[in-house]
Amino acid sequence: MKFFIAILIITVVISKQLLILNEEILVAFSFFGFVYFVQTSFGNTFKQVIDSRSTEILSVLKEQMDAQHNLLTESIQQYTLISSSSTLSTSELGDWCSSFFAAENQKEGDEGTCQVHSGFKSLLNQQLLQKLNTLSNTRASYQDTVQKLIISRFTQVCKDEFRSSKKRVFLLHYL
Repeated sequence: MKFFIAILIITVVISKQLLILNEEILVAFSFFGFVYFVQTSFGNTFKQVIDSRSTEILSVLKEQMDAQHNLLTESIQQYTLISSSSTLSTSELGDWCSSFFAAENQKEGDEGTCQVHSGFKSLLNQQLLQKLNTLSNTRASYQDTVQKLIISRFTQVCKDEFRSSKKRVFLLHYL
């Protein structure tokens, strides 16, 4: 009905010579007529195709995010296990060194030996702290690497899905 009224108004305007038709105006009318025809004829079809494709992309992205979440959870569990076992082994080593030095000090009773053992203890303590710092730095760099990997894979998946969806819409349009 609106289209019919628009045609009547355009016919009256042209017949009264309020609008003089030339090539540009004819091309513009043809373009708007084509757009209106495509929207009314194929609008629901395009909407259904785009909606189905978006649900497919959403499901793929959810699967990828779940897989990445599981990978990160597993990595955190492994790190926690490694850090707790290393903490346990360092505390056991410290206890053993303390008992060893106490036994040595009781045997010798020499003050020079006690200084050597305390020097050895401090050196061992420094080395353990250095190794723990290295482990902590490695963990931080590992987390950064995993985050960058997740971001790059996520963007790659999005780009691939977008390209394939454009190809499908293009093929559906021409087939």
